[in-house]
Amino acid sequence: MLLAQKLTKDRICRLAEEVQVLGGSKSQSETAELLGVSQQSIGKWLNGEVDDLKPTTRAKVARALECTQEQLDDYLSGKISWKEFLPLTNLPNLNEASSPTEAFLDHLDSLPFSEVMRVWRQIQDRVYSKFLSNFRVFDDKRSPRDSQFFVLLEATRITQGLSIDEVIVQIASSTQMQLEEVTAIVTGERKPTNSELLKLGQWLKKPDGSSYSHEELLSLRDSTVLSAIPKAEE
Repeated sequence: MLLAQKLTKDRICRLAEEVQVLGGSKSQSETAELLGVSQQSIGKWLNGEVDDLKPTTRAKVARALECTQEQLDDYLSGKISWKEFLPLTNLPNLNEASSPTEAFLDHLDSLPFSEVMRVWRQIQDRVYSKFLSNFRVFDDKRSPRDSQFFVLLEATRITQGLSIDEVIVQIASSTQMQLEEVTAIVTGERKPTNSELLKLGQWLKKPDGSSYSHEELLSLRDSTVLSAIPKAEE
């Protein structure tokens, strides 16, 4: 009986130690969070002061580790080793390297607001450039969707995270155009007229927030000047 208690105590202590290492932290509070228990409990586990875990505690730990309580019981009783128990839990995921996107977002969180805005302008610039680089310059005999103006509308919609319906309502609201007119233009059914271009210019902005001239919009609509979309200032 004493030997079994000693084994369970050692297993509890090792569980806390391994989670602390895998979590990459020396903080008992973070280890406690990973195991779903209190910081005070983790302190006792690490000091070898706990002979066994209550059924309710075992249930909490099993949920936190995303394993079954039976698997946890098998580890604590010595039926399976730590090496056998580890793959049954979510602990291996703690050591997975973050994706480039996650790493970028983590870094972004550490930047001051002014720097975040500078990065945002650069991202906008690259979104426009990358989006437009996938399109050729077409002549007027092609579909309205082939014009650079339509490409710019679509790139702006994507950058702002709007659905087609949302961008139609937004443009109509800010330009006082009819929904039918905006729908025909946004969906690529037809190109905008000269007067419609003037109204659309109230909504459509360059990456730096400034307005397009009427000449620039005409060039975009007629697909004659790909470089009419300037880069945002860094």
